[in-house]
Amino acid sequence: MKKTMEQTINGIAVNILDLETLESRNSDSLDFHELAVWHIKEALEVAYREGAKTSETQSAPEEPEDGCLKYTSMPMGNWTKGTVGGFDFTIKHFDEVSYYGIDEGRISKLEIRKGYKTLANYDRGWDIEVPEEAQAAYTAILAEFN
Repeated sequence: MKKTMEQTINGIAVNILDLETLESRNSDSLDFHELAVWHIKEALEVAYREGAKTSETQSAPEEPEDGCLKYTSMPMGNWTKGTVGGFDFTIKHFDEVSYYGIDEGRISKLEIRKGYKTLANYDRGWDIEVPEEAQAAYTAILAEFN
């Protein structure tokens, strides 16, 4: 039987971190715990290995045709996440242009990732500039949302 993510997380909490539950019980004495850093490290290592195991058995998501932009709006505010040209992105954009937007446009926050690695990050200013390899994806995102 394949374990669900919740079963894996609860197993780590109970067996490694020695927690009774991960449910909030609305009591500081029950909801806050002191943990040794080596237990936290062990829990993170187990979670990492379980995630790696899962990713090996799952097929890669289908790439949009011809590097086209594929996205979905998120339920909270003006957030959108999607994929373009093999890159994942998350943006916060507005209906009107803004002084804080990229090139004073509508996008105020942007993250472009390849797998788990953040390649570019804009949060009302550039934290990580767009690398050459992600320029085409960045251009497509700007054309659609900025």
